[in-house]
Amino acid sequence: MAGEDVWVKLPSIIIVEILSYLSLADRLNATSACRRWRNCLFHPILWRSIHFKVKNDSRSRSKHLANMCGRFVRNVTVEFNSQICENVKECLRILDMLADNANLERLALRPSSCQVMQVNWLSTETEETTDLFSDSLEAIIKNARRLKHLSVGCLEDLGDHANVLLPLLAEHQTTTLETLHMATVKEDPDSYGLIEMPVSDLHSLCHLQVLGIDYDYVTTELLDGFSTCNRVKKLERLIIHVHGIEHGHEKIANDTWRRLVVTNPTVEVTLNLIHSADGATGLLDILRPALPLTHLRMFFCQLINVAAINFIARHMATHLRSVQIIDAMLNMTPNSYYAVFDNLSDEDPFVMLAWKCSRLTHFTLIGYEMNDDDVVAIARLRGRQLHTLEVPLCCISSVEPESDPHTVGLEYGRVGNDFNAEISKSVGREWQPISNVQLHLAVKDPHADAEMAYLETLLQDQAF
Repeated sequence: MAGEDVWVKLPSIIIVEILSYLSLADRLNATSACRRWRNCLFHPILWRSIHFKVKNDSRSRSKHLANMCGRFVRNVTVEFNSQICENVKECLRILDMLADNANLERLALRPSSCQVMQVNWLSTETEETTDLFSDSLEAIIKNARRLKHLSVGCLEDLGDHANVLLPLLAEHQTTTLETLHMATVKEDPDSYGLIEMPVSDLHSLCHLQVLGIDYDYVTTELLDGFSTCNRVKKLERLIIHVHGIEHGHEKIANDTWRRLVVTNPTVEVTLNLIHSADGATGLLDILRPALPLTHLRMFFCQLINVAAINFIARHMATHLRSVQIIDAMLNMTPNSYYAVFDNLSDEDPFVMLAWKCSRLTHFTLIGYEMNDDDVVAIARLRGRQLHTLEVPLCCISSVEPESDPHTVGLEYGRVGNDFNAEISKSVGREWQPISNVQLHLAVKDPHADAEMAYLETLLQDQAF
């Protein structure tokens, strides 16, 4: 074949098969050789999954890709800048095209913010932008033959449309939907409205394995619906976002969690507390010994509930795998949770957590003081299995002798010469604390937008 001009005469099925083995860059280079190869570039089998990036510098590329593949692609992630009108419009246009795609199986939104900028298509049009998003999602739910994954991207206003979207999912996707993310991020966690969540529609999704939901709607009725034995598939992961906690919110009994675990033995629970002082203060009202807590995240909650950390160490040691706590500092002065200790001989709660939780692999504590010996202790206790150990240098305290031999003082950000080496030896890789430059602006400035410090983590929960 190399000696003859027969490459252009290859059957299309062979050309497509060749292209399927190439990376996207090599595929584009190969199809620039001739028109026949170029015509095979957008064969449906080559575009089962697309990650649209709707940003200023890539909007035209996303538009072209949507025009060519929007009606047959199966797995779609739409990443867009939700604070720029033109990008929001293009995202809506992509969703409208997907509404005609009967083969769509997975859809995940990845906005740059939990809020979407209001846009008007016509000067006389006043329909809310989130209503347009909801309309597109409704059409997608109705027309897709086997939708398996749906994520609203933590968008607060879209979460408020759950009372419309859930009945449609129960009607059209009850035998296919496996993953549903309706959890949100609240712009004002201290004041927001609640909707009537149609719990029975959630229960009718008998193949549902992963559910993301706000704590406002976590009730005994909801959990008991997943505890029945007639479900086709078991619940594997429950992701709960905690914001404000309404006075009188039902406290889930331990027996309810026990029933859930008995019927769903592999279920894992992720708790995300987001700007939730209520959640941090009342964490012991949320936690129960039978709750299979796997991941605990606290983002800008203004305090650490030491009693709750100790409770987790005692009752959830066989489940817990990660702890991530991030908070802002005033004038770069780390916050302290030591003040709640009964006496100076009390062990650091996170050291006890690392000792008892044998599956702990990720630990992040940003914005709070931690003694250098305690950081070393955590590294030694979990060793090489500790894949992530994130503590800022400016938050690490060390004891320094004062001029008076009977007193001692604390210094921040100054550790001994062998501190990094000791931790590196324990975790089996080179380790350094987080520098000031690496800290997110919201950690250093309480007035900065904190959303960018955690939104990517929350959206990663919702990826497929």
